[in-house]
Amino acid sequence: MRRWSPLEDTFTAAAAIRIPVYYTNYVSRHTHPNGLPAERSRTILVSAGGGRGGEALLRCAVAAAKAGLSFQLLGLPVFGCGLCRRAEAPKSSWRAKKYPGLLYNLGTVPEFRKLIAKLKKQHGEPALPPARGPFELVMWENACYLLPDERRAAVFEALRQQVGMDPQSIWKAAQEVLLPLAKMGGMRPETRVFRWREIARITISQFGGDLDTILQLPHDKAKRALQQFPTIGQPGAEKILMLCGMSSGLPLESNGLRVLQRVGYGRAQKDYGATYRSVQEALAGQIPQDAAALTRAHLLLRYHGKTVCRNSQPLCEECLLAPECAFAAKQV
Repeated sequence: MRRWSPLEDTFTAAAAIRIPVYYTNYVSRHTHPNGLPAERSRTILVSAGGGRGGEALLRCAVAAAKAGLSFQLLGLPVFGCGLCRRAEAPKSSWRAKKYPGLLYNLGTVPEFRKLIAKLKKQHGEPALPPARGPFELVMWENACYLLPDERRAAVFEALRQQVGMDPQSIWKAAQEVLLPLAKMGGMRPETRVFRWREIARITISQFGGDLDTILQLPHDKAKRALQQFPTIGQPGAEKILMLCGMSSGLPLESNGLRVLQRVGYGRAQKDYGATYRSVQEALAGQIPQDAAALTRAHLLLRYHGKTVCRNSQPLCEECLLAPECAFAAKQV
């Protein structure tokens, strides 16, 4: 028999559980310090996971409580099965409400579609970046570093007007023309000039000067093609393809990832890649399929993370997601 391990080590949505969690110690020879209370007569333990089985078990327990049977339901982690949105009982009854003989407080991850709808209500329709097509979007990503979007747009438009937003113009442009523009983009302007030239060189040498040709490739090949360019990793390549109308999942940057993790999708881990994967796994089956809806979701999550759900000093009191947010609940 194995030694016990905390729930949060194996359950990605553990941070969103807002009810007491007890360990039976039935499957480990080592006693967990948070074991079941000594007095547990007439206590029914219910573990309702995802899928039809978990939902049926929970419905049975609720029906028994409504019938007046006397017992207490101590643990009820429910994630992924969509119970809260499919239940026949009124919505208000599923959260912090007492039935005869049944005490519970469900902590559920908000449905992704409704989450995005709330963000749109709070922020309005998000604005698309001014860049169009793969080449311009790669240049957009390399326009500046750790500066506001307004500065990025200023650098991008200055390049367009003074140099030209095409690979041949950027490749032929003199250093004394590119460097002042690169300085507008923040630290290490010489490196930025080198990257601009490298973007132009790769586009000319490998794609005949027309990066739009990658849009004719299968998604995976197009993504690998974009990852050849400076600063473009997998999420960045997926975002560029999404903005070009090629959808395959929801690419996230750090701000959007933080929003989803805080409301209960996935689990924060020391390794950024591991956190990213856990959030993507938790999103499985909920994200829209068309590129326009994915783009809207991506931009709203990013904007919300930059302005409200900030890394430091988040404005939970202004957030429409706060009533369903595990992170916000801990700030009270």
